Amino acid sequence: MKYSRNDEFPTPLSAARAREVLADHFRELRFRVKDLPNGLEVRAGSDFVFRFLGFLAPRSIPVGLTVQLERRRGGTTVKAKASDRLGRYLSDRKFSGTEVALEGKLAALLDESRTALGVDERRSA
Repeated sequence: MKYSRNDEFPTPLSAARAREVLADHFRELRFRVKDLPNGLEVRAGSDFVFRFLGFLAPRSIPVGLTVQLERRRGGTTVKAKASDRLGRYLSDRKFSGTEVALEGKLAALLDESRTALGVDERRSA
């Protein structure tokens, strides 16, 4: 994992409700969602497909989002980390444009978590 972005924000929802809302939202967008003890993990894309097809299959760019939900007075603190799921390559050189595409995908994942929970304020950690 070379590329990652973090975000942290409050929501008035309970941790259980925030998890449910996020899981439903990402499943609706056709992401794979896995429950974690204090949050969830969201995954999309395939390193295998990306290696062979590159940007011919833009949905194949492998990214993930880990969300930790911490109860706080009046709601929940959401801690989100979006990162690539690129496996090992023989060199650090990727397809041209990979870095820009990954940064865009990671930012979009974090924005989707805010959108799902109805949080407009943007503050990247």
